[in-house]
Amino acid sequence: MPALSALPPASLIESIRQLTGLKLCVKVFHSPLPQGTQVETLADTCCIHDSSFCLGVKETRSQGCIQCDLRDVPALCERRKTIFTNVCHAGAEEIIIPVFFEGTLSVIGFLGQYRRTKKGNPLLPRYSPDDIKRSLDAARLIAAYLEQQLRAPRFASHTARGYREEMIRRFLGDQLRKNPRLPDLAKHLGLSLSRTSHLTEEITGHSFTQLRDILRLERAKSLLSNTRYKVSHIAVECGVPDSGYFHRFFRRQTGMTPLAFRRSHPLPI
Repeated sequence: MPALSALPPASLIESIRQLTGLKLCVKVFHSPLPQGTQVETLADTCCIHDSSFCLGVKETRSQGCIQCDLRDVPALCERRKTIFTNVCHAGAEEIIIPVFFEGTLSVIGFLGQYRRTKKGNPLLPRYSPDDIKRSLDAARLIAAYLEQQLRAPRFASHTARGYREEMIRRFLGDQLRKNPRLPDLAKHLGLSLSRTSHLTEEITGHSFTQLRDILRLERAKSLLSNTRYKVSHIAVECGVPDSGYFHRFFRRQTGMTPLAFRRSHPLPI
């Protein structure tokens, strides 16, 4: 296998799977560069626990997953400061890979999930001490890779058209749950409302409202296709807490209801 640090994100994920039999999930908590880093590029492809075990748990206990990933595990990382194994709220074990930048927790890699004994959910593979040791060795390589990518800017130029478009899209994506408005983007960019409106349409080819709706629809489709979250939960994640309006929005954009779309994109068994 080639050096992990030289691999593009998709190749890294596949190489880790081949080496350990486990899936890598990456969550970014703090970006040290205003234009973002290469870690965000990696996280775009693997920010959800999508094993059969996790998908089943999320169907009934999604709030527990959110609490574990966004509160409990980060708190453990702040205390331990190094790679460790952890048993999640649903009983699956995984390897936690915290990465700090200048003392701030920036990224967490989750490598899992597995069980050590015969007991437990049969969807979880049983790992021997040798399996876990091999996976911990891989976790150290992943940590080095994440540290390197955390220092690499996502875009080479602050003035490039692609960078400005991504800056707009990334802000809207990050704030989508809060239903961002044009003044919010203008404040983020440090521009007037008029300039922000014109710049958004000039760079992306869409008005602010159109672009927000495009990103909202992309997120809705992704969550409907890749999770078992309730439609009401997905509506909130997309910044539309009114489920009725979300149904009307989704049907207007796609010609089908959210549930019909989900049925046409079944999760793998």
